[in-house]
Amino acid sequence: MNLFNKEKDLILRILNFVLIVVLLISITVLFNGFVNLLVKEPRLTEEQYETKNCVKLEDTNCENNYNMYIEDLSNNDIRYKKQILTSFLITITVTLQLILLNKKK
Repeated sequence: MNLFNKEKDLILRILNFVLIVVLLISITVLFNGFVNLLVKEPRLTEEQYETKNCVKLEDTNCENNYNMYIEDLSNNDIRYKKQILTSFLITITVTLQLILLNKKK
């Protein structure tokens, strides 16, 4: 499959280039999602969180803030799974478009 053949119209060559760029971006986002899902952020204990965030600000709602921090960390896994699924579907779609667009007739 020759994507940038001189015999192809300029529009097809530009479209192939754009599809390849989108494909590379979606593959990069896909691998980034896998890395973020596998290598998790270290979770602070309540004491560590308090010394890092609450003592400086003299915050009285430190326990509430810590609970929101823990909830946010657990929501990250859901976000990364959605990112992986979305980028996987985009990768499949763009690959099929490239194949169909450049299929010999």
